[in-house]
Amino acid sequence: MRCFKLTSESEVIKLLESEKVSRTSKIFLFIRRIIAIIYMQLKILMSYKMQLFLDLLDVIINVLIYFFLAILVDPTKLAELGYSSDYLAFSITGIALSRYIWNSIARISHRMQREISIGTFESIVTTDTKLSTWVIGQSFFGFIWSSLWFFGTLIAGYLVGAKLTTNPILITEGLLIVLLTVIVHFGIGIMMAGMSILHKQIETLLFVFAVLIEFFGGVLYPLGLLNKYPILYYLAQAFPFTHGLEAFRKIMILGYPITHPAVYTKIFALLAFLPIFFLSFIVLEHYYEEARKRGELSSY
Repeated sequence: MRCFKLTSESEVIKLLESEKVSRTSKIFLFIRRIIAIIYMQLKILMSYKMQLFLDLLDVIINVLIYFFLAILVDPTKLAELGYSSDYLAFSITGIALSRYIWNSIARISHRMQREISIGTFESIVTTDTKLSTWVIGQSFFGFIWSSLWFFGTLIAGYLVGAKLTTNPILITEGLLIVLLTVIVHFGIGIMMAGMSILHKQIETLLFVFAVLIEFFGGVLYPLGLLNKYPILYYLAQAFPFTHGLEAFRKIMILGYPITHPAVYTKIFALLAFLPIFFLSFIVLEHYYEEARKRGELSSY
């Protein structure tokens, strides 16, 4: 059996440029190329040790901010809205999942914009590696790196007193909710990456999307507060992140199993957004072909 290990950048280049790989199935080649792209990005990341240190420091600072903020919140009001009285756990789960999703989505588009701006995107698409394969590889790396921030935030929050479940079965169910939420938003990220091929600069759109997630997702406040404003409440239901976060909180904070109505109704709502994932590749190819026809694959 052939090994997945990549020993040098030259092997990454060979994988991306190869026209045929003898005795290797298409699935095996696809997996190897995904690993090659992730390997390349990890080498780049580890070469910037100061940036790595600052990202880890960011986790600690964020947890401390919400630790002291929790002192100012009336726990009885939070409990009345269907959550536990622990605002630290409430805020930590919200900020961890929102940053996880947001960083992963934004990274796909930012990476695409960078490759276009420095003139290397055309070189990538001239290889026999499909554009979707390259995007998936970049996305996997983004989610892997964001996972460190996600788990680091939850662990740090637990260490300073956030009352999160330690039941391994519930934690597993919570991670399944996160995985489903990631898959749906993975599709949104690919769509935005496709838009950046043609429109180049979409930072404003990314910023607006991040604000909408923070506000309508109930990251820092209970979603029940929007019941007083029906229009805002129903708008919040139109965001898949809202359902993912609600289900994740019910499991991690209240200890509800995945079979509880408050959880599985949110899972069904998330599944309704799943077609976005499959539609995203069509959108990506559409913007790529449109940019190629216009001769706008590069930008200097």
